[in-house]
Amino acid sequence: MDKDLDAFLLKFNKSKKDLAKAGYNWSDLMKIADDYDVYRKELLPVIEQMAKKFHRVHAVHSIRYRVKETDHLIEKLIRRRLAKPKSKRLSVANYKEHIHDFAGMRILHIYKEQWQEINDFIFETFEINNADAPMAYIARDDDQERYKNAGLAVTPGRDIGYRSIHYLVNTPLKKGGRKKCDIEIQVRTIFEEGWCEIDHDIRYPYELDNELLSRSMSAFNILARTADEMGSFVHYLREDAAFNKQQRTELGEVKKIDEEHQRLIKRLERRIAVIEKTDPKAAESLMADLTDLTENQKDKASLMFAPVLPQLFSLRSKRKKNKRKK
Repeated sequence: MDKDLDAFLLKFNKSKKDLAKAGYNWSDLMKIADDYDVYRKELLPVIEQMAKKFHRVHAVHSIRYRVKETDHLIEKLIRRRLAKPKSKRLSVANYKEHIHDFAGMRILHIYKEQWQEINDFIFETFEINNADAPMAYIARDDDQERYKNAGLAVTPGRDIGYRSIHYLVNTPLKKGGRKKCDIEIQVRTIFEEGWCEIDHDIRYPYELDNELLSRSMSAFNILARTADEMGSFVHYLREDAAFNKQQRTELGEVKKIDEEHQRLIKRLERRIAVIEKTDPKAAESLMADLTDLTENQKDKASLMFAPVLPQLFSLRSKRKKNKRKK
């Protein structure tokens, strides 16, 4: 990062008074910056490997990840103390213990219901940070129980309709190593991501109190949520249509099989009449059909034979009686 104080203050809309009010001096912050520059290089390959794992998940549409820039970390330290003056003043010795979003990724999916598959993958693949339970930020009318049953804490109605699931996972800095780092994972739809990106660019973190912008972004959020609902609805329609098409196809196949069975039954009935006259040749031919019916028709369509089987077994019994009479 550019270590020029004036350039930093201009970039982040801060003043020297803000720096003093936050309780930091520039030299101490630069010590943190130098240490973090080294740590940042260690984090990059870790998050890249994590991203590759998510490519195996069918529900994942796209993946974005980043390691926080050094100047953004320094700005966050100042902003944090300005917002909460009683919070702990961090130093190069302890800042890693109190900041958890050095590295993060966003997992994007198309349909809002797909979060469940991604949630299962995260719980199965990574070590969840026990000190910070995964949090589902949802709309007020979302089904809270579904999220709670999936192991998530729930916060409804946050920040004008923000909808996203946040996880904090622990992962080794190096393969097989004991030293671990925190990675923040956010899961949301692509529509929610679009709204968040615009909201972040317009309001965060310097225009949060601008009422006009807040109302405008609230209306924008309603549009994003509506798009999510419509996306899920048309996805359901497609799945339902595909299911109905499959059902019609299967019913058509069953109907054809049933017609074949009916023809077979009629043929067997004619041969029964022949057997009743003790015609052994016809009986042998009938037994061949019966064997074919009972041994080779074992798929689901064979259920259509159920009403016929008693007749066939009765036919077999009659044949045995005829033999005994002879």
